[in-house]
Parts: sequence; C-alpha cells; structure tokens
Amino acid sequence: RELEEAFKAAMRRHDKRRESGVALALPRELNWRLKSAPRPKKGANFTIPAEAFGHLRDAWRKAGFAELAAGRVAVVVLLGGAEQIARPASAQVPWSEAISTADIGLPSQKSILQVLCERLKRLCHLIERSEASALAGQPPKSAMQRLAARVPLYIMLNAQNHADVVDFVRRADYFGLGPMCVSFFVQDNTPLLDRDGRILLETKGSIHLQPEGNGSAIQAMEQEGVIADMKTRGVTQVFIMAGNNLLAKVADPMFVGYCCSQQAQVGCKLIERVGVDEDLGLFGSEERRVLKDVDGNRGGGGHGGHGGSRGFLDVQWELRAVMVPSQEVSDEQRRRKNKTRFYFWAADLCQYYFAIGALRKLVKIKSGHMRHVKELRVHHVSLKSGRTKISRPGVNNAIMLESYLGDTFEHVEHVQGFLVDRGYEFARIRA
Repeated sequence: RELEEAFKAAMRRHDKRRESGVALALPRELNWRLKSAPRPKKGANFTIPAEAFGHLRDAWRKAGFAELAAGRVAVVVLLGGAEQIARPASAQVPWSEAISTADIGLPSQKSILQVLCERLKRLCHLIERSEASALAGQPPKSAMQRLAARVPLYIMLNAQNHADVVDFVRRADYFGLGPMCVSFFVQDNTPLLDRDGRILLETKGSIHLQPEGNGSAIQAMEQEGVIADMKTRGVTQVFIMAGNNLLAKVADPMFVGYCCSQQAQVGCKLIERVGVDEDLGLFGSEERRVLKDVDGNRGGGGHGGHGGSRGFLDVQWELRAVMVPSQEVSDEQRRRKNKTRFYFWAADLCQYYFAIGALRKLVKIKSGHMRHVKELRVHHVSLKSGRTKISRPGVNNAIMLESYLGDTFEHVEHVQGFLVDRGYEFARIRA
C-alpha cells in the first residue's frame, strides 16, 4: 500500500514538473567582500570561496583542520547504486566489477576507492604535522594521545557489491587507515515497477530489485548503527560524498570549516552546470509547507490539528532550500540561458556537510516522504507468460522510486551552498 501511494505521488510530481517546469528560485550569493559578514536569508544561499578575502579562506581552512584534528568529523563514502558496475573495453568475456575497485585507466592502475582512501590518509598526515607543531613542548604522553586521532571512514555499499568491496579493502590492509577507522554498511534495495506501478520480476521466483538512491543513506546509517557509532566517537559533523568523483576533496577542510563557522545544519558543494543533459541536481529555493509554532501556543491548549494536548503547530508556507533532480526539470528550463551561462546553473557536486543533530532529526522523517521517478531499461519476466522480456535498445521499460540527500534540505532551515571550480573538483567516473 505504501509503495503504491509513493508511486502515484512520484508520478504526479514527475509529470507535472516535466510538463510545466519547477518554480525554482535561484540561490542568493553571500558577498564576503563587504565590511560586515553577510547574513543568510531564508531559502538557498551560497558562497564562492574563490571570491572571498584570503584571510577568510585561511580562517575557514584552519577551522576545518581544527575540527578534524579534534576527531569531530567523520567521512561517509557512498558506493551503493546500481550504476557502480564497470566493464573494461578490453574485456572479451562477461565482466562485473564495482567501479570503485576497478582499474579506471590511471597510470598507477589505482582504483578510485584507493585514491580516495589515500587522500584521507594524506589528510590525516597533514593533521598530525599541524598537531605536532602545536604540541611542541608538551609532555610526550599527551602529544602521542593527540597524534593518534584519526578521521573515521564509513563506506556505504549495496547487497551486490558488499562482499567484493569489503574483501578488496581488507586485502589492501585498509590503505593504511587501519581497521578501527574503516567501517562498512549496506543500503536497502527497492523493487522495480512498470508504468502501471506493478512490481517486476527478475526471475519467476524473485522480485527485480535495485539499490535505492543516496537519499536512503541516512536511514541506512541509523539502521546499521553508524550514527550511534559516531556518537560514541564524539563526532559532531559528517562529510558525505559520492564515491565516483576522481577529483573529490575528501573531508575538504575549507568546506567543513566554512559550514562549522556559519553554524550550518546542512551544507552542499556546488559546481556550475555546463551541459544541457547533465544529470546533476539543481540547487535553489522553493516554497514549502512547514509546521511551526507561530502564535506561541505549542506548549499548551490550543485549537487545530497538530500537537495533541500540548497545543498545535501552525501551517505556513516558507521559502526553503531544495535540490531538484534533473529528470524533473522541463526541457525549456533545462535549456534556458542568460548571456553567459545556463539560467539554472547551480549543480549538485554530491558532497555534503551534515551536523550530527540534523542527521538525528532527519532520521525521524519517513523515508517514503519524497520519492522520484527514475526510468531504467531492464530485462524482466512477464507476469502473464512467465517468459523473459528483452527490452528494446534505447527504450526504458522500468521505473525505480528513489530518494536523494538533497530531498532533506527542505526539512532544515540553514543550508549553505559552497561553489567550487568544476575543473579542479569534478571528474565523475561512469560505467
């Protein structure tokens, strides 16, 4: 029943947005070259660090290193998703390997997962060097305790690649990070549907399943005990990133320090969109229906529909930051340009900052609250004949309902965008 309702709601929203477009307002830039620090307004705000004064960038970077050195930052790498399968062009036999562990053609023959882990190891080394300088003259025992601090790494996998990736990391001796600092957890699967909302079969006796979108990461972190483990370690901030970007800055200290200094609940790194068909989420503001205590009667009595005997929350519309999936943007909006670039230019880099308090709040929100339609091309078993139906090339015949981490933005008040140069930070590896 829940799946049926989610399918209908997702299809209505998808068709409406594709036909009439989205009511997306552009994010507001914060000008850091003014005498006084800019104050974020409701909705989507963003900063261009390259245009801020040098001393501000240094302060943000220093603040980020301080949080990392104190052990208050954890890293989550997202390696779930059905697209994480690679087949080398040279392969002459059937081949199946996770993109994260495959040879992607680098001269060093390193996998993207190895590159990301080694970047985190290098970051830990830089923290140790800065800590060693700060601890000069302190008692040796105290210094060694501080230097032993590490950045915990959590890797989200799916049921298909879990065994291979875990074995790959263990055989590599955790790339020098140590088994105590590297953990794995698995996201859930979701059934594929046809255009009438009926569940598809992979075989006569099994449902066709695919890993959910990255929006399921927060629920998976709660279910698998990741958030509880973070609390035990004293983590207060989480850097979540996609595992398919070769140029990703793992736990980017400047980004972490900026979000921390702005007391942001959520932060997202942005790049400028340059292609019409780029499947990157679009960052902006939309009016959202929220429940807030406007008249002050939340603590007692009251009349209305929310809150029970303790009073009621008031329904109002408020401008909130959102991340709209590219497949829900109309063709006209997708192609719309101004003089120098696309009108909707702010694209999702899939690197996020979450305060641990925001994660705990978001865990309580039903995972089915927001689902999006993703069309796929798959082979499946016919419900009528029991025979395998081969999909025609270029024709999508299945629908997956997935959620994104950007869906969480509307549930928090303080979301900060951080615009970076895509030439230095974006090189997505796809199958």
